[in-house]
Amino acid sequence: MTKTKICGITNEDDLVASIGCGANYVGFIVDISVESHRKISPEFANELVSKVPSGVTTTMVTILEDADRTLDFFEQVGADALQIHGDLTLDVIQKVSDSIDGKLIVSVDPNATISNQLEGIANAALCDSQREKGAGGTGKVTDWESVRKFREKTKLPVILAGGLTPQNVSHAIRLVKPFAVDVASGVEGPNGLKDHSAIREFITNVHKVEGGKL
Repeated sequence: MTKTKICGITNEDDLVASIGCGANYVGFIVDISVESHRKISPEFANELVSKVPSGVTTTMVTILEDADRTLDFFEQVGADALQIHGDLTLDVIQKVSDSIDGKLIVSVDPNATISNQLEGIANAALCDSQREKGAGGTGKVTDWESVRKFREKTKLPVILAGGLTPQNVSHAIRLVKPFAVDVASGVEGPNGLKDHSAIREFITNVHKVEGGKL
């Protein structure tokens, strides 16, 4: 069954709603050098992580510009997984992989050479539409066909992100067949907070694809 990650959680109400609706992963954005209403402090991220039950995977999401700094924050946050974005080299990714006590998710361009060099280093590859400094969360739909082709040739679990909504996630899953789908803006209201009914609809539609109902 396709897993679901609700990303950019900034408060306990949205966290509880995401878990209650059946999210498999929850993401907390820490230490990014671009403006985002989803960014929270490592201290608050740690507080939220402590409230997550063991069956749900917590993920610290960051733009990696200094590996040691990122590793320090990851230890402070105490998440199960680290998701890194940015202009990443294989050497830096290897350093992080060797150093963390947890899973490593790397954001990649599915057409880039480095995407084919991550097996044995990363635990999963995330394919997202990107803005400056490799940041995701754009709300723009990713090139699903490119992600599908990448997923077919890699042994890594592939997480599909970028412009997913309750309305298009079922089609995306049928086309790409990813390990997981990742959503942030697609389940937010106009105030920037999560829309709990949209979270429920998103996850319901993910499960309906698996059940052959869509």
